[in-house]
Amino acid sequence: MIPNSTGKEGKKMTQFGAGFGLGMLLVLLILVALAMIVTSTRRATAAVLLVGWYERASGTQVVFIERHFTDLDGLSQGEQDAIERLWALHVTAGTGETTFSPDAHLTLGQAFTLLGRTLMLVEQAER
Repeated sequence: MIPNSTGKEGKKMTQFGAGFGLGMLLVLLILVALAMIVTSTRRATAAVLLVGWYERASGTQVVFIERHFTDLDGLSQGEQDAIERLWALHVTAGTGETTFSPDAHLTLGQAFTLLGRTLMLVEQAER
């Protein structure tokens, strides 16, 4: 017999440690899987997804006047435009003064930062 969270003997162990139930374990596994997906995403792909989401959610189209980043050669026109629009929204400053590093993979911190800033803009647009 294994003691359960109340210290009494029971037939099943329903919790792992203090308050760490199976539901929490499932949430943890989902978060780990999401982190693996996010960190395998190219920065250019994230820009396309975030700008598209913002424009659909806010009902506005972002425009930019001139190109800011100098390292976007070789990308599709859609990717280049999305990156520049993300910069115009002040969601990203890039990885350097005039570089975005579009083929680099997102770090988890970058993903949360970009998503958080985009969420704030969507919320402001809905007001």
